[in-house]
Amino acid sequence: MTTNEFQASTKRTSCDYLRARSRMMGRTIEQADTTEPDLTAVEVNHLCIGIGAEAGELLSEIQRWIYYGQPLNEVNLKEELGDLMWYVSQLCNRMGWSLSSVIAANISKLKARYPEKFTEELAKEENRDRVREAEMIRTTDSGK
Repeated sequence: MTTNEFQASTKRTSCDYLRARSRMMGRTIEQADTTEPDLTAVEVNHLCIGIGAEAGELLSEIQRWIYYGQPLNEVNLKEELGDLMWYVSQLCNRMGWSLSSVIAANISKLKARYPEKFTEELAKEENRDRVREAEMIRTTDSGK
């Protein structure tokens, strides 16, 4: 397969951008401009982009330290981690979750995955019980 053939074949798996835009605006295609928009999708999109951007900045600091031999800039590391946490906190606010419930759900999931402690064997994908892990997340503090 050539790169041009690959590029052409990827078009068939693109999402329906018209429908995606409507979802981003909190409307169905049929509603067009006739209803007040629900901006949840727009806000969640913004916050998730921010999380990705801040995670990238955090990784860049580690890259400079480990791969480029520069001293670890702990002030910048702390700043970027704080920025990342701001976006996480805002996403929790938007979704109506407390940060403590998200943290508790994560610990419950990890306890299901690693009942005693982390092991490489339990970390293997084939040994994970995703249904049980999801149930632990769902039932921990009801997610709120």
